[in-house]
Amino acid sequence: GFRDHNSAILDTARRMMLKAPGGRILASEAVKDSCCEHWEWKRFSSQGWIPSAEGSTDGVHPLIQGIPLLGRTREMAHLKSSFEYFSKWHTHKPVYIFGRSGSGKTRLVDEFIHSISGPDTITVTLSNCLWDQPPLGMWHRLMDSGEFDPYVAIMERIRGMVARGELILRIEDLHWADEASLKLLEQLH
Repeated sequence: GFRDHNSAILDTARRMMLKAPGGRILASEAVKDSCCEHWEWKRFSSQGWIPSAEGSTDGVHPLIQGIPLLGRTREMAHLKSSFEYFSKWHTHKPVYIFGRSGSGKTRLVDEFIHSISGPDTITVTLSNCLWDQPPLGMWHRLMDSGEFDPYVAIMERIRGMVARGELILRIEDLHWADEASLKLLEQLH
C-alpha cells in the first residue's frame, strides 16, 4: 500500500536525479504537464524534461515555489550580517559565494535578495558566462551599442540607479570576468 507507493516515487526521483545534468531539475512528463503554462521546457532525453529559465511568468519555478530554503541558516545569517554592516557603515568587503554546480548558490542569493529588497531596491545581475567575452563584457546589460565611452556610460547608469534607490549588483561567475570589467568593478568601492 502506502509504503510501496512511496518507494516507487522515491525510486523514480532517484533515477531522474541521476540522469539530470549538474545543477538542473529533470522532470517527468506529468510534472511538465502540470506546470507548463508557467515555464518553458526542453527535452533532455527520453527520461524527462529540463525547465528553461526563459519564459518564466513570475520568476519563480513552480517546482520550488513555496518550498523553504533548507540547510543554509549559517550562510543566510552571514549575508544578512554583512548587509546590516554595510547599511550602517556604507562599507564592506564583497561577499563571495562559491561551490559546486547545483549546490544552491543561486537559490541562496535569490532568497537573500528577496529578504532584504524594499520598494526602492534595484537589482542588476551581471553575468560572465563566456570565457572569451569582449572587454567590459560583464557590464553589457548597462551599455548601449555605439556609445563613445562605455566606461563613462556604465558609471553614469550606476550613479543614476543609486540616486533612485538601493542598488544591489549581483555578479555571477566572477572568475570569467575580463580585466576591464574587473577594473571597473574596483572603481565602485
